[in-house]
This record gives sequence, C-alpha cells and structure tokens, in this order.
Amino acid sequence: MTELKVAFEEVRAKLEALDAKASSLETTAPGQITGNTLDTADSLNELMTYMEQMLTRYRELLQKNVLSSEESINFLADVDQQLATAISGTGNGPKPE
Repeated sequence: MTELKVAFEEVRAKLEALDAKASSLETTAPGQITGNTLDTADSLNELMTYMEQMLTRYRELLQKNVLSSEESINFLADVDQQLATAISGTGNGPKPE
C-alpha cells in the first residue's frame, strides 16, 4: 500500500509566503519613452506594454494556483482527519468491520 505523507502546516506556510510574494510582484513597466522619434523607442514602448501585461497575467495565474493548492491541501487534511476518525472507531465516520 502506498503512503502519502504531507506536512500540512509546512505546506500552508510555504503557500502563504508564495502568495505574499505574488501579491507584491511589481507588474508596472518603466515609464514610456517620450520625445523620441526613433522606431526603436516605439518598439521599446510596445515591449514594455507587453511585459506589463505578461507580468500581470503571471501574477494572477500564480495567485489562482496558490488558491487551488490551498484548497487541495485543506481537502487532503479533511480526508486525512476523516480516515483517522474512521480507523480509530471514534466520531461519526464509517466504522471498519
């Protein structure tokens, strides 16, 4: 039988730290280059806009993944508790025969 060991509090702490870092991720690109008529300046402005959009999407996706991971960890913890209760024969869970 395969055993899965999860240090729930450690995982939760790591996810909390990751969420804090994601929230503090600076997605604002440097200011636009103005007063310059070179095509390179226009290209750099366009790239900065794309970079800002990419970083914003990355942060949003990272935060969604953290939330999903937190929900999964909570589900695993609940199932673990239910199994422990069922195995010990206490609580309202199904009792082993």
